[in-house]
Amino acid sequence: MKKNAFLLFIFLLISRFLGLIRESFLSAYYATTYVADAYVAASQIPNVIFAIISAGLVSTFIPIYSRIINKEGEERAENYLNNILSLVFVFTIIVIGLGLIFTEELVSLLRPGFKDQQLLLTIKLLKITLFALLFNGVGNILNGYQQYHDRFLVGPVGGFLMNFVVITSIIISAKTDLLVLAYGLVIAALAQLLVTYFVARSKSSYRFKPGINLKDPYLKPMLLMAMPIILGSSIGQINATVDGAFASNLGVGASSTLNYASKISGAVYGLFVSSITTVMYPTIIRQASAGKIEEMKVTMVKILNSIAIIIVPATVGLIVLSKPVVNLIHKRGSMTEAEVILIASVLVFLSLGLIAQSLKDVMVRTFYSLHDSMSPVFSSVITVGTNIILNIILVPTMGVKGLALATTISGFVGFIALFIVLNRKINGIPMRELLITFGKILFASIIMGVVAHFGYDILISINLDYKLALFGSAGVAAALYAGILYFMKIEEFDELWEMAFSKIRVIIKR
Repeated sequence: MKKNAFLLFIFLLISRFLGLIRESFLSAYYATTYVADAYVAASQIPNVIFAIISAGLVSTFIPIYSRIINKEGEERAENYLNNILSLVFVFTIIVIGLGLIFTEELVSLLRPGFKDQQLLLTIKLLKITLFALLFNGVGNILNGYQQYHDRFLVGPVGGFLMNFVVITSIIISAKTDLLVLAYGLVIAALAQLLVTYFVARSKSSYRFKPGINLKDPYLKPMLLMAMPIILGSSIGQINATVDGAFASNLGVGASSTLNYASKISGAVYGLFVSSITTVMYPTIIRQASAGKIEEMKVTMVKILNSIAIIIVPATVGLIVLSKPVVNLIHKRGSMTEAEVILIASVLVFLSLGLIAQSLKDVMVRTFYSLHDSMSPVFSSVITVGTNIILNIILVPTMGVKGLALATTISGFVGFIALFIVLNRKINGIPMRELLITFGKILFASIIMGVVAHFGYDILISINLDYKLALFGSAGVAAALYAGILYFMKIEEFDELWEMAFSKIRVIIKR
């Protein structure tokens, strides 16, 4: 697991870096104009439509596929995979058709504040980006197949290609036609699907054979397992929909401002949390299936501690260095200083929620491995309800910053609810180990944050370029943080340290 996590981290690091470069190109050419708002909406709305179904299918596909392989062999499991892919393909075609018929109504519903050019451009772009659903839907199932077979690097590799295509489309669109922005998203989704499929072909005997069998005995169990997850995902997507609707009513630029800030915090979350949770999910499933609950608890605590070691200092770093970070990524082209300051403020509020979001993700996966998909639904309902109430309260006075703060607070409320339920379900989460380790991490992170903040100010005061000041202060602070944890003798940190440097030693020897 450690080997896979480390390699996945490296590939995700490169992929996320390219993702931030992609956003920097978007902000350089379009800043927070109506074009950026329309593009963000046209890329997000299809995800809102299909992510609801996709989350349920992917989360339940792996355990059902595993059950079939163990009971009936790989050939039967591949027939099941072909059946699911065919069903997803047909369903997606229907969704796209409905989306094309009701495009204007869809935009008006999900982005009620869009007017004039902003509205018209969003409709035009969405009529194209809807077709990305076809490739994303099938690709998500194939990614689940790859994960089961421990091929975790396929996703990040596809991400490289996707980001390259999108960046290219942004550059071309600025010189030709804005519709190229939408075509870029569709081509990028197709490229990711092709990478995933051809890796499956090259690494195994798998070949896709279209065909639908509604009488497949494994179809019903999958759908029964998926329904609560789909319900939970639909509730979760309401959060994004509500935030998007509120942002659209705050005027031109609000949607893109929220997007730029969330992509930075999302990169941190996706890089560090996804690499760990993606690799650990099959392990948790195997332990839960074998009834080894105590072993599962130990694994879960190690995962939570490992994530906290990375995500807590990352949160502190984003808070104290928010402006130079946003400057580094977005301060170019047509982006103004005022826009940078606003994005940095939104980033601070979003960063505060990274801890709850990250730890909650581990718990959700744990519930799924225990075949309990209703508890995450319960948490999602609480989260969304809290978010809507806080949006109504905070947005009128704080604007787009209020959206970010509402998201963070509601995330913590949902996390606490889920933690309480999981603690009861498994007869006690080992709290002592968690609290002691978290206390040490928080202490080291605060010291790191103080050093980073004052270090940056000192370097700027001697007229050092802000980029050098950012990397210099962050580097010194990170080294100090690592040193503090090293002497605190945190088991998970020692394991991460050894894992990283063992790989470096292997590379040096080669």
